[in-house]
Amino acid sequence: MTKICVSIAATSLQQLKHLLEKASYLADFFEIRFDFLDTSEIANAMKIVYPLKSKSVFTIRSNAEQGEFSGNEKERVDLIKFLSDSHPLFMDVEMSTLDSNPSLYEYLHNNSSSLLVSWHNFEYTPPNSELEEKMEKMKSYSNILKIVTMAKNARDALRLLELYNKYPDIKLISFAMGDLGIISRILCTLVGNSPFSYASLQKPIAPGQLSVKEMRQIYERIERHFSRDVI
Repeated sequence: MTKICVSIAATSLQQLKHLLEKASYLADFFEIRFDFLDTSEIANAMKIVYPLKSKSVFTIRSNAEQGEFSGNEKERVDLIKFLSDSHPLFMDVEMSTLDSNPSLYEYLHNNSSSLLVSWHNFEYTPPNSELEEKMEKMKSYSNILKIVTMAKNARDALRLLELYNKYPDIKLISFAMGDLGIISRILCTLVGNSPFSYASLQKPIAPGQLSVKEMRQIYERIERHFSRDVI
């Protein structure tokens, strides 16, 4: 069965509890966006999400990566280390962050963190040669990768899915954003080996992101169709 990871972008501890409770009935996994919380609340937030850590992706995105973290980069790197110490399912860290902080990669590696290396292009989808170049560089950090771009046409979405054929030995999450990329969000778990696709609980936090209810309905229809007896 296809798996869905629900993005949780709470701005308070009370909201975090509420959203996790609602998502628990529909989600297989959770992406906890710690950058939406005030820095002073992150330690207490960890107490809330700790029981779900084995099913959670932790991330704390900077403004440069379209995130909401308002502190400086040293503070963010220290928080990445703090979050990784709890050993979530995946610790999502941007390739640019690892490139700029070699000691962070060493820390995560020595800490046996399940590192998910991510790269986003929020403007467009680069040529295949550039995508493959990014993939090769990301592979030097981990075999768990996430590469997401903005689709300007349907072909862009298909090119993101084609990466699954080119990198069959990588645990890859690859899809395109925007309305034209929606099909790749759905198909990344079906035509590729993506461990899950992302969905929102209600309001999308990324362009083209469907709600978990919409995603669940689509997957259930697909599974019912292919489970029919052949006459």
